[in-house]
Amino acid sequence: VIPDPSADKALRDALPGLNGRLLVGAINSIGRRRDAGAVAALVTHLKHADAEVASAAAAALGQIGGLDAASALKSTMATAQPEVKSAVAEGLVRAAEQFLASGKKSEAMELYDFVRKSDVPKQRIAEAIRGAILARGEAGVPLLLDQLKSPDKTMVAIGLRVARELEGRAVTAALAAAMKQLEPARQPLLLMAIGDRNDSAVLPAVRDATRTGSKELQLAAVGILENIGDVSCVSDLLLLAAGPDA
Repeated sequence: VIPDPSADKALRDALPGLNGRLLVGAINSIGRRRDAGAVAALVTHLKHADAEVASAAAAALGQIGGLDAASALKSTMATAQPEVKSAVAEGLVRAAEQFLASGKKSEAMELYDFVRKSDVPKQRIAEAIRGAILARGEAGVPLLLDQLKSPDKTMVAIGLRVARELEGRAVTAALAAAMKQLEPARQPLLLMAIGDRNDSAVLPAVRDATRTGSKELQLAAVGILENIGDVSCVSDLLLLAAGPDA
């Protein structure tokens, strides 16, 4: 937490004389401080024989971010030790997040897409898919729907999470329109996700669900109407209340 640049120099200068946990600790500190001046030194440690050191270097480069760090991480992916690849993917996702936060969407998408197509642990792929969708904005809806249709529960969960995060009224309308593409058991899950967006653009789909959906979908729709319903929904609720199902 020392703000003076001399602390960065001290950590950089110490690296050649450290090993094991001390080296990992120094690298972690450099990453936390986001010292761009340490990128070249960290890149050399990506090929360190100690997998913990190499992993720490990959994570630190991701925290620092920037084109040089991202390029080094991408180049390392193919030759990294299997136990280091997860950290390399983590570093790339972190670098992509920084690009996205600074408005560099194309750079972010390139990194996210690289990770999600790489041979890395599922969790890293899921993180990259989330980022790839968010970076694309409304154009990411098809990729989001692919996750909701996936047989993999982890990917379905990512899809439902991003359905709540991806901003824009057009996104709400697109997700609502696509809901019937999903298998019946997943339709209530998506409806609840887009209901959490608190966007009135979902209201037509919610009203339709109260009239023609499965029982599970109808119950989900009623729950959403508690938060975003208006006077137009009263007739739909009265029909349910007067129906045969207690």
